[in-house]
Amino acid sequence: KYIRNQTNVKNAYQSMTKEPTDLWIWLGDNAYCCGSDDQYQTGVFDFYGTDLLNSIPIMPVPGNHEFYGSSTAQSDLFIPYFDIFNLPSKGQSGGVASGTEDYYSFDYGNVHFIALDSYGMIDGKRLSDPESGQFKWLESDLAANTSPWTVVFFHHPPYSVLGHVSDAEQELRDIRLNLIPLFDNYGVDLVLNGHSHSYERSKLIKNHRYGAETFREEFHLVQPGSGNYKNREKPYLKKNEGTVYAVVGSAGRLDWNGLNLQLPATYYQNKDIGGSLRIRVEENRLDGEWIAADNTIKDAFTFFKQVNRRSQILANWGENVRLEASWKGSYRWPDGSKERFVNLMAKSDTMVIVSDSLGYLHDTLEVSVSPRPEVKTVLSAVSACAGTTIEVNAELKFTSSTGNQFLLNVMEGDIKVDQIELSNLPDAYKIPKASSGKIQLSLEIKGKDFIYIPADLTVSEPAFVKIANAGEVYWQNQVEMELQVVSGDLPVQLEINDSLAFDLQSSITRINLNPEKDQVYQITHVGNICGEGEFDSASLHVLAPLSSGMIEELLVYPNPTNDGVSLILPQNLEIGEVVIFDSKGRSVVQRKKLDPGNKINLDSLPSGTYVLIIISASGGITTHKIVVK
Repeated sequence: KYIRNQTNVKNAYQSMTKEPTDLWIWLGDNAYCCGSDDQYQTGVFDFYGTDLLNSIPIMPVPGNHEFYGSSTAQSDLFIPYFDIFNLPSKGQSGGVASGTEDYYSFDYGNVHFIALDSYGMIDGKRLSDPESGQFKWLESDLAANTSPWTVVFFHHPPYSVLGHVSDAEQELRDIRLNLIPLFDNYGVDLVLNGHSHSYERSKLIKNHRYGAETFREEFHLVQPGSGNYKNREKPYLKKNEGTVYAVVGSAGRLDWNGLNLQLPATYYQNKDIGGSLRIRVEENRLDGEWIAADNTIKDAFTFFKQVNRRSQILANWGENVRLEASWKGSYRWPDGSKERFVNLMAKSDTMVIVSDSLGYLHDTLEVSVSPRPEVKTVLSAVSACAGTTIEVNAELKFTSSTGNQFLLNVMEGDIKVDQIELSNLPDAYKIPKASSGKIQLSLEIKGKDFIYIPADLTVSEPAFVKIANAGEVYWQNQVEMELQVVSGDLPVQLEINDSLAFDLQSSITRINLNPEKDQVYQITHVGNICGEGEFDSASLHVLAPLSSGMIEELLVYPNPTNDGVSLILPQNLEIGEVVIFDSKGRSVVQRKKLDPGNKINLDSLPSGTYVLIIISASGGITTHKIVVK
């Protein structure tokens, strides 16, 4: 009967567990009936074989049956169990050194395991005696433990009713009275026992030391419910306190005491079928599943520690923040993602809530984002001349220049005309000679989406000026010169013939000149904000006057003429002589007396340009150019 149950339990575990098993815990009474060497060989080693025993570490504790081979074994500990196993008595696998293989502790992953002997006696004292060396060691080991999870295992259960009755047997009452306060004080998560040949699993409880009649849910229950997360029920979330006690004693022998009872602290029990308890620990999650001999999971419970967190995350603006749920399992993110991690581009303060698929777990992640960094371009001057060099620097807010690569963008209006990589700041920027007018310089950090504040720069250029009406003109009392600023910034300072200075405020400027004789006027110097400029070498040539001592208020008309001209003379002016010269300087008309109306007949002259010289009786002279059609 027992071998059949043992076989079914083993086969069920192997068929239901596909991943490798890391650790195998034995809870005492490991080889029936009396823990002899032969019984270990046939009932354990031959039965489980090398396919299991060669690949899975075994960490055992003794039960009372291990000591039944001798009447003195409980005190002298001379039993085959200690010959068969080598156990870490010196703390070589973690925990406080016990100095004996009778009890010990070790670390596996993020779990601290404590293995106790609840039957053997050292110096006449059992584990449940607070004065025993084992009890004192247990407290020191619990106090030194820093692992997230703690599992304690020994043979005699503090809560059982289907085989041994924990309220009726003094050794079990002593364990509950004296050990449970230690488990509560030091946050033990799971206590595993044998002794009763059944499966009994408690609720998540704390601070219960006495008989079943004293159990009160309002005082002793940490969280109601089964904790059966596998069955879509709420898992145990308050795992900073409370313990689950599990009797796992039906993997080999299966029987019961005939009592159809259940303790108020017990959630699930089964006396009718054998099974084994599979424990999975992943980070802050612990799952227990009782795999029955019929290949079904009849009980399951899940602990979570440090979940339903509210976390503050500080992020730089634009940083790619990885948000992570605090548990291992299923996930629902606001964006529909079902992965454990999501990435968030941090651009504003954000609160993200992630839950599990059943809605029992909720992490609130508050992302506080630093202000968006600003990069303000600072120039050593707000205006400069083309071809010169200015210094470029940056004022940074909420970021640093360390490790960043800067780009200098040069903008003319909305058009980017240049982009330059700068190695260090401050750096120099040489303004192209072809630049002029308003440009913008803007520093940006390569690959970063920050606020960029550009700087305006007015680019000036040297002036170029020319005489717009260059050439020859006939002499007059006042001659107009037209100056044109072809390029360059106003105002422009200009000199004519190294002596006449002018300040040009517009692109076209007209100035009046008063020549006294034949005169050539040309630009001799040009300058503006950018220094020395350039000018056209063309000149304005005022031809020499034909005579001097001019007679005022004398008019000649019509001019041009077809046949002649008339003179309008000032009062009291008496004409002495009129002479007309052609373009070669030959006298073609000469009169000492004018026709009536002071008319001069020119119909005998061919068309062309002539010079009319009028000499008054008093000797005054005036000249006029006349055109004959």
